[in-house]
Amino acid sequence: GGASSTITLTAYVLTSISEVKLSSVEIQSRLATAKSKAQTYLESHASTLGDPYSLALTSYALYKSGSANVDLTLSPLEKMAKMEGGQQYWEQPQPEPTSNSKSWRSPHKQGKAVNIELAAYVLQLKTERSGPASAIPILRWLSAQRNSNGGFS
Repeated sequence: GGASSTITLTAYVLTSISEVKLSSVEIQSRLATAKSKAQTYLESHASTLGDPYSLALTSYALYKSGSANVDLTLSPLEKMAKMEGGQQYWEQPQPEPTSNSKSWRSPHKQGKAVNIELAAYVLQLKTERSGPASAIPILRWLSAQRNSNGGFS
């Protein structure tokens, strides 16, 4: 993943806060305040997001927090989706190498792990929001990314 910006880090925290169930009234009050502020922050910065990973993570966080504004980030994310052979996926742009070193680079496409994580967030969001049928093309793509041992790399 990538907590490389305040927006993605806020989305991680909002997702976590949204999952917490505590009996302490004092802590619940503090969490509610933090949740509200994080949700407002993400909603107000939604139009600044341009990469699929940040959009997916923010969409999921807004959904988990109960925001009515999930489509602020989900709609542009859907427009970035690629469809091939009944599979839906996204590709996170990878920065160009900054050095001219001649170090060894894997012949495999770089950034595959982040694309898998990105698709998994969207799969979870769509499944929870609209039911499993809405996420089948993503599930197909994720299944095709498994390695020979059944995991992902």
